[in-house]
Parts: sequence; C-alpha cells; structure tokens
Amino acid sequence: MICKRFTCFLISIFGILFLPFQAQAEVTLTFYSHNFGSNYPHAFVEIKGNLETGEVIEEDLGFTPAFVGPNVLLGSVKGIIKGVTKGYKENSDPHFAIVVSDETYHEIKSFTEDWLTSRKKSYNLNKRNCVHYIGAMLNLVDIKTNTESRYFKKPKSFLKETLSLNPKLLPAAPSVNAVMDKGSVTQEPISIAD
Repeated sequence: MICKRFTCFLISIFGILFLPFQAQAEVTLTFYSHNFGSNYPHAFVEIKGNLETGEVIEEDLGFTPAFVGPNVLLGSVKGIIKGVTKGYKENSDPHFAIVVSDETYHEIKSFTEDWLTSRKKSYNLNKRNCVHYIGAMLNLVDIKTNTESRYFKKPKSFLKETLSLNPKLLPAAPSVNAVMDKGSVTQEPISIAD
C-alpha cells in the first residue's frame, strides 16, 4: 500500500515537472538591412513570437516592387509585401529588436494592409520604398525616425541613423553570415509599452 502511494506521488511529481509549459506571449520585431551586392539594397522586419492565443508568429515583411525592371526607375509601380529566404536573411544585418504587445502586432498587420491597398501603384523608389515602409512602421511603434533623412535609398544607413536617434535601442547581434560591424553587441530586445 505504501509502495502504491509512493508510486502515485512520484508519478504526480514527474507529471507536473514534465508538463509542457505554455509559451509566454511575446512578439519581437527585428529590423534588418541588406546591402547592395547580388541583390539591391533592402530593409525588412522579422516578426517572431507567440500571441496570447498561443498562435506562433514567424514572418518577414519587406516592401518591394512586384516586378523589378526599368519601370522602377521611372516612377510609381505596383508594390508587394514579401518575405525573404533564410539565406537572404542570414546575409543581412539585424540592427535592433523590440518587443511589442499583441495589440501592436495587429496594428502592424492592419498598417501593412493599408500600406498596400491605399494606392494602386504603391511602390516608388524615391518616395515610397522599403525604407519608407519600415520608417512608417517604426513610427507606429513609437520609435523616432528622421522624416527628412537623406538615407531613404540606403537601408543600412537609415537604420543606423534611427538607432542613433533612440538611445533606448541597442544594436542587435549580427546575423550568422553577415559582415560584422566593429562594436556590434548582443542585446535583449526592448519592450515597447502601449
């Protein structure tokens, strides 16, 4: 009898210890740039985490022309929101990361939909490109940007400038294959209060 109780006790303890823990709700935005090289310069955001509902979020959002060609240089063209490949991301530079609430995540999704649907020809290299999209998203989450920046065609410089305007942000750790800037440090993402 004592043996059975002890066995039940042990099973209960192990059951509690090995129950799967529910993932903590937290969504992290990491802002990246990709340098000119095999592809054109680009800014995008990685969105990763768990919503309070338990839904797992893992996506990349970048604004780009639907078709890359000479028309991009001539004026406005159709734009799309597009993810990036794992290899592309590994060869890109993460600049900083922030943690946002579920509510803010949903605001970003709504903002992205509005960004795409507000104009038929939504992409303009000079006035409404990937850097403008990321800049508007940063403003949405209360990160200060320079709206008169001279770096709207230079994603890396724009994100470095944004980092310099926001002392609470610290540089993110470099990607596995990206060229490391001197002074880059690993850091935890900051939380943005609603």
